Amino acid sequence: MDKKKDAKEYYRAGRAKKQQNELERAVVSYTRAIKLDKSNSDYLMTMANAISKQERYESALSLFKNIIVMDPKNDLAYYNFAVVLGELGKDDESLEMYQKALCLDPEDADGHYNLATILT
Repeated sequence: MDKKKDAKEYYRAGRAKKQQNELERAVVSYTRAIKLDKSNSDYLMTMANAISKQERYESALSLFKNIIVMDPKNDLAYYNFAVVLGELGKDDESLEMYQKALCLDPEDADGHYNLATILT
């Protein structure tokens, strides 16, 4: 059994379910993929985003934190972390995460826009 290959199949199935807006089924597939390949930050990111869409913000934050620990230079993890913090009304923390994301990717227009929105 090739765990990474199986994980990729579960990940693909999860993405297909997400596109069909079947978020709960997508999360089940992502969970299976992650169990088989815990080191793949893309799997964690996609799952965190799906959970965030379900408004399970605390769980999403936990996953984004894990991604940042695994890959401290992942600007998207900081960006998505900031978005979720904003949804929770934690503007100061969100501001800090946007700044970290922009340090890693200064060209990110969405990051600049969202940062400016918090500051105004």
